[in-house]
Amino acid sequence: MIDQGIEGAGAGAVEPPARSVWILAAVVAAFHLATTGGYGIFRDELYYLACARRLDWGYVDHPPLVALMAWAVTHTLG
Repeated sequence: MIDQGIEGAGAGAVEPPARSVWILAAVVAAFHLATTGGYGIFRDELYYLACARRLDWGYVDHPPLVALMAWAVTHTLG
């Protein structure tokens, strides 16, 4: 075994992912972008938007912060 000294890679050095990993990630991302237009808003998303329009101190299935966050997003991003 050769001592690499200070200039060599340390024991905890992490190698960057292989090129094939980046290609696979790009293919998966392209697939998701190509197929995302076929879906509409799901009923859970509509429920959260409805809760955001009528803020309350609590809901049956989620805390009020969820509706407050949905309200903030719809008012800042549209």
